[in-house]
This record gives sequence, C-alpha cells and structure tokens, in this order.
Amino acid sequence: MYLIHLALEPCGRGVGGGSLPTDTGSAIAACAGEADALEHVTVHRDDPTRPVVGFFLRAACLAEAEAAAERLWRRTAACRPDLRTWHVTCSESPLFVPDTGWPWWPRTE
Repeated sequence: MYLIHLALEPCGRGVGGGSLPTDTGSAIAACAGEADALEHVTVHRDDPTRPVVGFFLRAACLAEAEAAAERLWRRTAACRPDLRTWHVTCSESPLFVPDTGWPWWPRTE
C-alpha cells in the first residue's frame, strides 16, 4: 500500500475564487472503481489555495500508485466542473520519520 499526495493549485490564480469543494474526498471515492485499488482518500486544507489530496492505494510499486492517483483525480475532475479549475502541481509519496511518539514503531534503544 502506498500513500500518494497530489498537490493542487487553481488554474489561472483566482479562477473560481475559492477553495476546493468540501465534498472533494467523497467525490473521488465515488469515482473510484475496483481496479483503482483505492483504500482511503483525504483532503488536507492547511493552505486553502494549495490543498493536498492523500490517496491510500494498493499497488505493485510507487510509480503505479502515483499514476493511479493522478488518473483517479483526472477522472473525478472530468465528472465535476467545480474541480476542473484545479490542476496537479506535484505527485509524490511523502516520507515519514518515525519518532518516539509512535506506539507501533519499534524502539531501538
């Protein structure tokens, strides 16, 4: 399983004049088919002008997961006119550095 983040930006700065619709995550989930292997989707709105959509996908490799996330975004945007004004600026798997606050991470001390 891979976590893929798609960073989004509005096309033409100010087009639509708002933030990503609040139902974006559920719209993506509704457009996903069995072959997409989507386990979960979440939308991070820390910066409303540059939201990040997180996709948890089952895939054989990172490149396959990144391609699946982008394909699923394009399919969803094609069905939703209010999402067509947003384009992907970056597709990547974020790196995590475990710390002592993670109970499931084995300690090496």
